[in-house]
Amino acid sequence: MACALTISFSQEVLRQPERWSPALKEYLDHNPFALLSIEVPPDVFPEEIHPLWELAQKHTHLIDRDYTVAHTPYRSFLLFSRDQGMVWKWPEPRESHPLILPDGQQVPCHPVCLVVGSEKIIPQWFIDHMIQRYSHLPEIRLWERPED
Repeated sequence: MACALTISFSQEVLRQPERWSPALKEYLDHNPFALLSIEVPPDVFPEEIHPLWELAQKHTHLIDRDYTVAHTPYRSFLLFSRDQGMVWKWPEPRESHPLILPDGQQVPCHPVCLVVGSEKIIPQWFIDHMIQRYSHLPEIRLWERPED
């Protein structure tokens, strides 16, 4: 059975990976079926969350082999932020490369920043926020509830 854990990092703690990375790695090693969601401050930059992505790359989970999801198979280790009534999923660096299945098949995916909020549009402040963080803006799209 899978268990889910959500951790919220302050910017001060996030900037000290030597304090939290060993404990988080040990947790994931001892709980291989854990689904992990991490909330990071909204004003971080991709280089500040790089140590988290390094841990994600080493974490494998059966749910990450489900390649039927619209844009990415990686769902066992997610990074989120929230600000001004919106929540978004940070684009996963592994999404820049195809997922290689055990039989050698390659499943294409690409970095996507999913956004959910009370509005049915992505506000300009958020686009500007992401432009400051990425030299090549990832696809940004509204999260949509599955129809089935």
